[in-house]
Amino acid sequence: MRKVWVYKRKNRPGVYVRWYGDDGRQKSRRLPNEPAARLFQARMQHEINTELYHDVVDLPWAELLERYLTEKQYVQGVAEGTLISIRSLLSNIARLCEELDSGALDDGAVKRYVAARAREGSSPATINKDLRTLHALVRWGLDQGYMGQAARQIKWRYLRRREPAKAVKALTLSQFARLLATAERLYGLHWRIRLLFAIGTGLRLNDIERLTVEDLDLEGGSLLSRSKKTGKAIPTRPLHPRIVLELAAYLKGRRSGRILQDRYHHTKWQRIRTAARLPWATYHNLRKTFGSFLAQAGFSTAVVQDLLEHSTPHLTQQIYLDVSPEYRRAAQAIPIERIMAEADRPASAAASG
Repeated sequence: MRKVWVYKRKNRPGVYVRWYGDDGRQKSRRLPNEPAARLFQARMQHEINTELYHDVVDLPWAELLERYLTEKQYVQGVAEGTLISIRSLLSNIARLCEELDSGALDDGAVKRYVAARAREGSSPATINKDLRTLHALVRWGLDQGYMGQAARQIKWRYLRRREPAKAVKALTLSQFARLLATAERLYGLHWRIRLLFAIGTGLRLNDIERLTVEDLDLEGGSLLSRSKKTGKAIPTRPLHPRIVLELAAYLKGRRSGRILQDRYHHTKWQRIRTAARLPWATYHNLRKTFGSFLAQAGFSTAVVQDLLEHSTPHLTQQIYLDVSPEYRRAAQAIPIERIMAEADRPASAAASG
């Protein structure tokens, strides 16, 4: 049996894994910490000693999930919010399909899960999202030797029916002004600041709620923000001068603690949007409105993408922006007025012309 071992190097960061390759040469890899190194050690032990590993190594579902999350966190470096989402989705498997082990996951278990989620009222899009996460786990489990032929024969039926993302509706300027006035009238200055943050930064609700006074630089007119969902950070996110003035008055010299002194509650938001005659508006619509205002002002998709912390410009353009200014100007360049004027000319005038 060929050995794989873990060690540390003096005055060097991280933890190292070393093994002998097929050519007889030593190979090594540096990992950020010992849990990640131990996980990589187990993987390499399996890969280079394939003749010793024929049977599936059954793991309880909870242990399988923990090993998978360790891989995602320490090896792939995914964000905290993504880890929470994965844990929630995969924990539903044990809840709806009873306690499984890694070797018992098969097409029947997936069918039972889909049926149970449908009975709970989950949409096909939500089930698709769950199964994409489960599909990634199965691919990883097969590579690690935790799943066998039964997992290979799973038919991912729902994944063939991927639905396009739904566009988020933006508010007009007058609609947002009405929403802002209604929020302050019903619940005071806290909600005014909350909505100004949303329309002035495009941040997600969870990221706004976590902001602290220490994140603000009122003199420089900027904000330090980090996305809980993606892990991305903008160390100096600019703020509109009017929002800076509103924040200075709201904080009243406070030097620490959460910026917003009350907690967001969906019941309050429901009452605000109903009173403002905008029952369809969600808090996420404010993020869409932020992007649309920037696009209408002529800023490029790349700028809006960075401020919204999106991974691709396609997501920004297709979902969060209205028709781009360039396309709008192109449409307006067509001489429709001249065409209509020519068409509306009296027949006698056209003949004499």
